[in-house]
Amino acid sequence: TDDRNYAIKSTPVPDVPGIPKPNRELLSDIAQKKATAMQDEIDDQLAECDYNSVARRMIHDGIVLGTGVIKSPVLRRSVSKRYTINDVMGMKVSKMEIKEEIKPGAEVVSPWHFFPDESANKIEQAENVFERHPMNRKELRDLCKIPGFSHEAVEAILSSNPPDRLTGLFDEAREQQRDGEQQSAGRYEVWEFQGCLPKSDATALGIKSESDAEDMRLVVWFCDGHVLKAVEYPYDDGDLPYSVWCWEEDDYSIFGYGLPYRVRHSQRVANAAWRLLMDNAAIVSIPPMVYNDTDIEPVDGDYQLAAGKVFRWVKGMGSDKPPIFPIQIPMQADLLFSIVDRAVQLVEMESGVPDIAQQEGPSPEVGRTATGASLLFNSASAPLRRLVKQFDDRVTK
Repeated sequence: TDDRNYAIKSTPVPDVPGIPKPNRELLSDIAQKKATAMQDEIDDQLAECDYNSVARRMIHDGIVLGTGVIKSPVLRRSVSKRYTINDVMGMKVSKMEIKEEIKPGAEVVSPWHFFPDESANKIEQAENVFERHPMNRKELRDLCKIPGFSHEAVEAILSSNPPDRLTGLFDEAREQQRDGEQQSAGRYEVWEFQGCLPKSDATALGIKSESDAEDMRLVVWFCDGHVLKAVEYPYDDGDLPYSVWCWEEDDYSIFGYGLPYRVRHSQRVANAAWRLLMDNAAIVSIPPMVYNDTDIEPVDGDYQLAAGKVFRWVKGMGSDKPPIFPIQIPMQADLLFSIVDRAVQLVEMESGVPDIAQQEGPSPEVGRTATGASLLFNSASAPLRRLVKQFDDRVTK
């Protein structure tokens, strides 16, 4: 939701420069004012970069695909417009002013375009990350508006046509066929690298450093053999600007498992039972028929039954059986519905998301009192509270 999902408070015994620790009352008052001021500043930045919308899209990836990735801070070009009143020859005239700024922002990274260090089990352990940015001509041209990108490299790439298709299973699955020919993807494959490289590579990229370390942390953007941007890593802490949240974590990989994967077996049971129910209803509604082809024949020559089918009477019936009679098939709806219901119960058990958390109360009597409703919702939300805390640990902090 759009409510704030965090708060900043001072510690019980804060450390404020210039204030001795024995004066705890003054320390707490000053520290809390600083914390509130910082919270307001963060609220303003998150509101301007539409963080809540970004977080919701990332949570969707985490639940459906198993892994949600958010990247922050990233540089964002912000354009603001305002009107000012000017005095022109004694007349009040309004004039629109356009102001462009580079501000911090956040963005969702598709797991399909995210390639972290394979030796790491957590994103905090990753030494480097490759991120793919499929861009059309406009998006590639807009990179020139962000400081640090090479205008010459962008123009050199734009002078060539984008490839017919991008690499990767995700892009291949999205390809559409029309008139037997493959449609052009119309996108350039731009790569962003963040991580450590030998100092010799940094020198070759034109980056100089006075440090004696053999490796340097760099940010390098490249596409089709052209370097779009190469700078030293701008953050002092050395942490990669990626946060990863999984619905169910894997101890041996940065990528996790999603809710559909968790309930895949029960989902197959429900699908199979529902398919059987539809097949059973179809065969009961239009049962198999036994016919005597010496007595009747179809006008169109096809004995397959269909609505409005017309048969021709060939000769008189020579037995007590009619020329066509159905084979009665019993309806198994109750049995098949019970299998579907059992599969739904297994989904709730495997996923940890009970029906009350899905806004479907199993027993209305329990929720008629305030106490009963409170107990019910607290019990139902226990597994989800664990995921929320996990989101706080992995992303919000």
